[in-house]
Amino acid sequence: MISTVRSDSDDARHEAVSELCDIYWYPVYSYFRKRGCSEDDAKDLTQQLFERFLEKDGFAAVDQDKGRLRSYLLTCATHLINENWRKQSRDKRGGGRTHISIDQAIAEARYRNEPRTDESPEKLFDRHWALALLKHVEIRLEEEYAKRQPVRFRALKPFIPGDTWEVGFDRLAEKTGETAQVLRTQLSRYRKAYKRLLREELANTLHEGADIDGEMESLRAALRR
Repeated sequence: MISTVRSDSDDARHEAVSELCDIYWYPVYSYFRKRGCSEDDAKDLTQQLFERFLEKDGFAAVDQDKGRLRSYLLTCATHLINENWRKQSRDKRGGGRTHISIDQAIAEARYRNEPRTDESPEKLFDRHWALALLKHVEIRLEEEYAKRQPVRFRALKPFIPGDTWEVGFDRLAEKTGETAQVLRTQLSRYRKAYKRLLREELANTLHEGADIDGEMESLRAALRR
């Protein structure tokens, strides 16, 4: 939950900020670009958004509102544009703040390679949030299993998301040297672990006691668009 992430220690704060940025920085950047910001303004505004989030103890604000971190950041991004803080973001660089690492070249390359869409900036933000969250879960799952079961994990990794059992286990067995039944059992374990990690990641962006199932449905809806 959000309340468990917040801490006064510098190490815990840095860890919380790093995880927050890994998931949310590109959705925020693409939101600003979709709203018509230039590359430089989008980068500056993204930096400014997270700086102000930390300055105002945004984790506490989300707790108090019993809201979702995703919705809170989107609201803050909207306010940032509406209040015309673009020039201020350039002037306020430096000064000992906690900076967010944003590779503008990578961000812009990703944005320019996005398929053309009529989606609103808000819907685009939600879709990128969902994709970033799933990527983060995949990384955690890989850290948990890949070193111990490298060949098996690589073979089954493409089939972990989702619930379909239309998997060529016999063909995979030939590649891994294991039986189809072993692979079938292991894929079931991977999928359970994947769902567990996904719920953990969602819980980390919600107020304690919030509706994780509802947020899970929001994630599915974002991916369906």
